Amino acid sequence: ADEDEGEDDPPGLVWRYRRHHVADYVATGVFVATALTAELAPGEDVIGWRQTNPFDLWVRDTFVLGDYRGRRVAARISDATISALVAWHAVDAAIAWGVHDAPDVAWQMFALDAQAMTFTLAFTGVTKRIAARERPAGHACRTDPSYDRRCEDQGQFGSFFSGHTSLSFTSAALTCHHHIAFPLYGGGAGDVIACVSALFAASSVAYERILADRHWASDVLVGFAAGGLSGGLLPWLSFYGQPSTDVVARWSVAPTATPTGGGLSLQGLLF
Repeated sequence: ADEDEGEDDPPGLVWRYRRHHVADYVATGVFVATALTAELAPGEDVIGWRQTNPFDLWVRDTFVLGDYRGRRVAARISDATISALVAWHAVDAAIAWGVHDAPDVAWQMFALDAQAMTFTLAFTGVTKRIAARERPAGHACRTDPSYDRRCEDQGQFGSFFSGHTSLSFTSAALTCHHHIAFPLYGGGAGDVIACVSALFAASSVAYERILADRHWASDVLVGFAAGGLSGGLLPWLSFYGQPSTDVVARWSVAPTATPTGGGLSLQGLLF
């Protein structure tokens, strides 16, 4: 009797929010195309926004590392951290599928991650092209050509706003959404730690971009807001804040015993 208990219980992870439809996948494709166009189109050497302000100058004077090697290390750490933040979403999807036997949840999370992150990349890329703000290192290079090995780079006018920061906070906000909605790590402390750790890592990326002299403080603050919008607010408005109206079936085939003999039965759960 104990073995029969719970046979009809729903699985631990069930996607109970609005599901992705064709329009969502089309939108993700548009975001990918826009991001690639903004990244690959010529014109990064166009001289644009060079004005500064007291706040940005104060933060730069206070926090930017003084030697090139230190700035380069900070930039590389920010690259590694953002890569880990993004890659961890594949780990969470794999856990949802492999550990919790919830491929539908894994796919819905993956599709949401892809949509939010490509939106961030597209929004950031287009804004960078329009604003064409000079990076703080470029500002220093005008008075000291030996300040940085990147002084001759054509990408010195891509400062506004910080793409590392926007994508990092998009990723962190998505991580928090997923772990609030689903006990991927068993619920409780494990999922709380996942959210807090992601937010801490995203904050470290923002700080490292300032240390590396790759962005002004205002670039980083706007990047934080953009990441919160695309990874926090929009996914909640579009998905996690919208209960599902779709019916999803999970079916299984199981052996059965009857008075006249054995056989197979088709069993299903509707959500």
